[in-house]
Amino acid sequence: MLKAVAGQAPLLIEFRRIRWFEGSPLVLWAEPTPNDVLAPLHGSISAVIDPAHCRPHYRPGVWTPHCTLGMRIADQRRDGAIAFARSFDRRIEVLFDVADCVAFPPVRIVSEQRLSP
Repeated sequence: MLKAVAGQAPLLIEFRRIRWFEGSPLVLWAEPTPNDVLAPLHGSISAVIDPAHCRPHYRPGVWTPHCTLGMRIADQRRDGAIAFARSFDRRIEVLFDVADCVAFPPVRIVSEQRLSP
């Protein structure tokens, strides 16, 4: 990860949709608008990590760029969360100035790299 983000400028990512991954518990996430940075970064990281060490959804060819908002939406809140996602009609821009390598659950930072200004 450190090599993949070396020299990478902070990333301005735009989100316009809230989506969800099916399952119990439901996972709510923000979908980034298409850009030319996320897929190559993921590819660079994936090129040096044995996919067996990654969760299946994060492996090359299956990964969906996303920003997790909630990982454990309770079943009794499922309909409300999906209604919120469907009704979301906003534009959010986030400047990411740090890249984290994390393990979960629970989420814990394994490595962190500040992106170059």
